[in-house]
Amino acid sequence: MKEVDFINISNFFNYYDFENLESLGEEIIIEVKKPVRYSEVNDSAEYDFKEQTTNIQKIILLLIQMELDNKVYIRKYEDYWVHKEFLKSEKWSEFKINNDFSGVYEIEELSEVKSLIEGNLKYESFVQFLIPNKQLIITPTDHMDIFCHSVNSSILLRNLERIFKTTNLGDYFIVKRKK
Repeated sequence: MKEVDFINISNFFNYYDFENLESLGEEIIIEVKKPVRYSEVNDSAEYDFKEQTTNIQKIILLLIQMELDNKVYIRKYEDYWVHKEFLKSEKWSEFKINNDFSGVYEIEELSEVKSLIEGNLKYESFVQFLIPNKQLIITPTDHMDIFCHSVNSSILLRNLERIFKTTNLGDYFIVKRKK
């Protein structure tokens, strides 16, 4: 991964307000069909929570993998974007980013971001994946939704349809479209 200037990348997304995390374009929300609330403390809820987290990680990785022919960037939007447990983990050492970077990083290989997704998204997420050539922003959340912003979401919707047809992930998620 290499750090790049955020200003140059943000120019591709003139429909999106990065400061307020708001879009003038189309928003696609990928929601868990049966969300597990953090307050549910029992073995079944804990298993469901882990399964949901794993499925969200799979969707994000598959979406990014489908777009790697284009440049994909990672951007943090909060100072405390990495959970303390992740910082202590072996996966953090595989993930070669300075914790206090201020710009965006270009993802050069899927393996570079896999450890971030697997290690950090189970705790919290204050990161966005930016795909300038598709004008697509993927924002996973720690409350089990994935927000996607685009000027033209038809490619994203086709990719989601392909993911849901070739995996069992459609059993766990619904897709909502907002303009």
